[in-house]
Amino acid sequence: MTEKQRGRVIYFLLALLMLFELVVFFVRSGAVPGLSQRTEIFRNYASAALEDIRILPGDIYDRNGDPVVETRMEAVEEKETEASGKGKEPSQKRVTEYYHARAYSQLVGFTGERALDISAETAEGAVGERRDYRLLRFLDDASWKPNGLYSTVDPEGTKGQSAFLTVDSGLQDAVYQAMRGQMDDTTQTGSAVVLNAKTGEILSMVAFPAYDFNDIPSSLAQMNEAEKKLKLEPSAPVSYKNPEVPGSIFKVLMSVALIDHDMEEFTAANKDYTVNGWKCEPTSFHYDEISLDEGDTVDLRTALLTSTNVYFAKAAMALGEKALAETAAGFMLTQKEDGENSGQAIRLDCGDVPYTFDLQVEKDAFAQTGMGQGRTELTCLQAAMIAQAIANGGRMMKPYVIRSIADADGKTVYEGKPELLSEATSKETADKVAAMMRETALLNSGRHDLSEVQDLFEQYGVAGKTGTGEVAVLDEKGEAAIKNNAWFMSFAPADDPQYVVVINQCRTDKSGYELMPAAAEIYEYLFEKD
Repeated sequence: MTEKQRGRVIYFLLALLMLFELVVFFVRSGAVPGLSQRTEIFRNYASAALEDIRILPGDIYDRNGDPVVETRMEAVEEKETEASGKGKEPSQKRVTEYYHARAYSQLVGFTGERALDISAETAEGAVGERRDYRLLRFLDDASWKPNGLYSTVDPEGTKGQSAFLTVDSGLQDAVYQAMRGQMDDTTQTGSAVVLNAKTGEILSMVAFPAYDFNDIPSSLAQMNEAEKKLKLEPSAPVSYKNPEVPGSIFKVLMSVALIDHDMEEFTAANKDYTVNGWKCEPTSFHYDEISLDEGDTVDLRTALLTSTNVYFAKAAMALGEKALAETAAGFMLTQKEDGENSGQAIRLDCGDVPYTFDLQVEKDAFAQTGMGQGRTELTCLQAAMIAQAIANGGRMMKPYVIRSIADADGKTVYEGKPELLSEATSKETADKVAAMMRETALLNSGRHDLSEVQDLFEQYGVAGKTGTGEVAVLDEKGEAAIKNNAWFMSFAPADDPQYVVVINQCRTDKSGYELMPAAAEIYEYLFEKD
């Protein structure tokens, strides 16, 4: 469409709107039944069509001002004008370019025009939802009015407001590459989150499967196929919209619960433990100074270092529902009064972060909760929030990804700021758990012969906890099988935490420790990039 043609369309639509306004007096008289409704439909349609032609969405930039998504009008080729003797004029089209496309795909998504239907039966139906996806869609949501991507400085404006993220594109690419070293970015599910340990800023958030929205038709086909095959929530970002069984990373929260409820000295026998027919088996662990055999008495430190399931299952039963619920609430995990957990979520600037947490269950499921099973599911982002609270002396900050929003004149109309979300626990408790996590990261990287990882963890002071949650799935033959959710939750440096790094891979044969190399790679970028 040429600029002249585009202008003609705009003038036509403006004239059409004026005509609707003139005729509205006659319509409201009721002289022609049903005409009033049709007029409203036409008016809504014309208004939306005019806005879509006239207004380009704002752009998105990373924390350094480098482009992530840009939308512009671009000349494509010259065409003869209809009027003779006026030569040629350029034809233009709207172009949206996505930088670092695969790395950002699950976070940013894509943007497009609204679906318009002049034949709709209602005025509301004439204007469908904008073809926006994920963060771009959320920034067009009512939550951001009047600070959305399509909001203009004045009624005659043609460019919406631009968003500046807290994310660093260099780090986003580094995290993406670290994840690719562990899993395929088209056929497997996983995510990684990096937070500022003191403010809660989201410095990076990457998830697989990944797509390139510079080719929207192809990427949408890939996305629909992947969501069906991998059984993902449709159109939901994996890193903060698809909660998964956390496994042993939940033992970090359990450790806080024991300390805060005067049960730091709780011990348990490392032997078979049966509840309602479910049996939890003892742990055997021999590495460095830790030696644990069946029948040994286990304390909290040893239990966290060796990830002893029997200990934490028994600890959950000893704590009881009330005490565990109190600690969980501090970490923003709450139960609904009616016991129904669907819809539980934390509202952030990028959307709702759902989770599942239910303690009103049978005794066996309650015991399993202590080891990160039961009816507990977390997203990668919420696991990062738990780690951030421990790293920050018990103070959980509200994660945010929108650093600021500026209008077309460059004026800042919104600014994201650090916000305390919860006093999850005391600094004394957080420091105790952090010290145990520091030991755990070094012990388990060494135990699994990850010498390079252990050296980096030592160098950067990484504190962490692995997790391997078990999930029931159907294999390719449709038969029941067990797969793992592999996790690594961490922060560094332990003595003055600056960064939180959490990474997971879902429905895999891996164990949590196998993600340690990816985390080490991310920390190496964080501490060596300058």
